[in-house]
Amino acid sequence: MFLQDRLAKMGAGIMMSLLLKLMYSVLLLGIAGMAARELWTVWLDTRVYIGAFDVVTDTGRDDPASEAFPKRIVAAQAILAQQMNGYLARRSVQAPTDVTYAIAGLAPLQLPPEALAGVDITVQSINLKQVLTAVRRGFLAPNEVQGHVTERDGAVLAAVDWPRAPAPADGNPAQTQFLVPGRSSVQESAAYIACAIAWARAASTDRTLAAVPRTQLCDFAAALADLYALEDKAKSDTGLEAAQIAVVRRRAASLHAHFGDRSVLPDLYRLRADLLELLPETGRTPNELIDVQEDRLRYAMQSAQLRDLPEETKRLAAQALARPAIILDNGVPKDAPENWAGLLNRHTGEIVVAAAATGIVVGADGQPIGTASIVAPGMIMTASHVMNAARREPNAESPPGAARPRLCLGPSRADCGSSFAIGEMIYDGAKDGFKIVLMQIDAHDPVLDPPLAVTDPSPESNAIVGKYAYVIGYPFNDARLPTEFVDRLLQDLSGRQRMMPGRILALSKAGVAGVPSAHALYTTDISTTGGVGGGPLLDLATGKVIGVSYSGIWQGARGKFAYAETIPPAALALIGRRNRGEPDEAPTAPATGTPPTAPAATDPPPTAPATPDATPADPSAPAAPASR
Repeated sequence: MFLQDRLAKMGAGIMMSLLLKLMYSVLLLGIAGMAARELWTVWLDTRVYIGAFDVVTDTGRDDPASEAFPKRIVAAQAILAQQMNGYLARRSVQAPTDVTYAIAGLAPLQLPPEALAGVDITVQSINLKQVLTAVRRGFLAPNEVQGHVTERDGAVLAAVDWPRAPAPADGNPAQTQFLVPGRSSVQESAAYIACAIAWARAASTDRTLAAVPRTQLCDFAAALADLYALEDKAKSDTGLEAAQIAVVRRRAASLHAHFGDRSVLPDLYRLRADLLELLPETGRTPNELIDVQEDRLRYAMQSAQLRDLPEETKRLAAQALARPAIILDNGVPKDAPENWAGLLNRHTGEIVVAAAATGIVVGADGQPIGTASIVAPGMIMTASHVMNAARREPNAESPPGAARPRLCLGPSRADCGSSFAIGEMIYDGAKDGFKIVLMQIDAHDPVLDPPLAVTDPSPESNAIVGKYAYVIGYPFNDARLPTEFVDRLLQDLSGRQRMMPGRILALSKAGVAGVPSAHALYTTDISTTGGVGGGPLLDLATGKVIGVSYSGIWQGARGKFAYAETIPPAALALIGRRNRGEPDEAPTAPATGTPPTAPAATDPPPTAPATPDATPADPSAPAAPASR
């Protein structure tokens, strides 16, 4: 019994000894780990530490705000990294921004990884680590950012000290002290400091970024934050409120102020366009609409492919690449440029269907006039000026009705597949103030040549503006447009069936060139030319017809703006009845052969200086000059 007690006590003592040794070993390992960490910090640490920032208000030092300010900087830096990476990801075709201006050779904004690496708050608590830190500071000061913040009269000012700020790679001295421009809130001031740290770290390793002013990158970051904050509200039914609209315009103005900098980030142009597109349709001015187009074009012009071209040629080449006219081979886009290929590949089936139902209108004299599409059994839809030109007799001595215009389905007039004689007018949009007509075609079999689907009712502005769309037509060389642009757009292949993709910029009654319209018109950035007039405007997402291409204006350096008619309710009703097999209403216009009363296809409409997109009587002859 005694021996058993003795052995039990010895066992307990051994266990206690082992436990104490284990605890002591863990303590030594912890100290060793801390020492190793200190060794790494002394020799290899490249982190930036956010030290103390004194926040002062009219009543004196604000201790809670001072304690929170470094945390604001750290949080702002983390958010900046996420937003920068997220915005770059929007270059993909799934992204909610216009990526089609990102033509081949255009390098995205890329900050070095270390520029967006995390920053740490300087440790304030007293412990063994701080003791070691105090010893280390005797021979190695931390890379610490400190400063002072003042709040007064609704403005926040900050002065920043960064003794070990890295020097830019372009040889300029390091900015060890700098002032933060006045901001409206403490958080905005903290975000600017986070951006300034990112810029300094990036500029120290990249000469290209070193040439970009710090204020430009930080204004870019502030505008990007607003884009993320407001884009969901902008997409809602109510849209942005007045105060938010003011924020968008202020940010757009701050970005525009950097257009004259010695070096400009390419994505700055894209971001400004994305911001302006947040504005509600009813509140966006014509100049802002033009600015969106101009900014996206400037962005495309940064491509390395265009870098060595003269400035004007570069602009026209960028326009032709960003808004191309793509040949359709049996309805399939052929050799689509890289910036459009991924987007169009997902809609090839709908494009093939649309191309099969769209043809070139050939006049009674055999000349190509414009474009039309089959929208119901035995019914085509086109622009009124196309039919006005097509129904003219080839010469004054020909008896009425001797020759009729035709719709030719196929890649060109010379390579016509199915062909249908165009008969009487079923609907004349002129009575309702529209430039759209519905015409009868003979011997049409809807099984062999199915009609296009038409959106009914017409989409609302907030549902369609900003969406990708395209027109199918037969563009010809057009002397009303710059020769360099047309050559790059068509590449000497005139009169071929093509799809011309772009985006819906507006749907409003603002009209053309400032002349108000009685009904809503589509404004697009699609590159139409003579011969495309009457072609269907289709929503890329649905493949359905939403309008009829009518005219366009070349806005000089800003490129081409194209206009399309919305489909009148009366026309939609007729199309619906015909597709359901119900009888039409009585014709609203005289039969074929009656001399037209509307102006010639190449004349501008009497109410606006836009030029209708119809071919001249002789496609090889010079066309009338474009309206400016």
